Amino acid sequence: MSYYDETPSPKEHSDTNETRRNRSRRYATMSMMCGIFAFFSLFLSFSAAILLGMSANVLFVLSKEEGQPRRGSAVVGLILGVMSTIFGVVEFFCLIQVYHMITDPQYAPFFDQAMELYESLIGPLQ
Repeated sequence: MSYYDETPSPKEHSDTNETRRNRSRRYATMSMMCGIFAFFSLFLSFSAAILLGMSANVLFVLSKEEGQPRRGSAVVGLILGVMSTIFGVVEFFCLIQVYHMITDPQYAPFFDQAMELYESLIGPLQ
């Protein structure tokens, strides 16, 4: 028996339909998980929300199986990923605008009034 008789045929190394289906399911589940984490990370860090949202979108694209409709978990990941990416970018620009408002002396009376209202409701800051 020679070496060439013992090597497996190329067909044994190729992806089977079951392997592709499992990979598609894993990508769909990971897309959903990234979308959920991206949505909840909006409250902590806009940059994490943007990165996780974009990852959810990429995993959504990778989860497509030939001739099969998209899985529901992949669609949930896409929706949450797109929402998180958009809200993260909007949050970033809002923070830039607030920074410019704080540093602009024209808005100082507005912030003084807001602090007075806050102190009247909560009490003086210590």
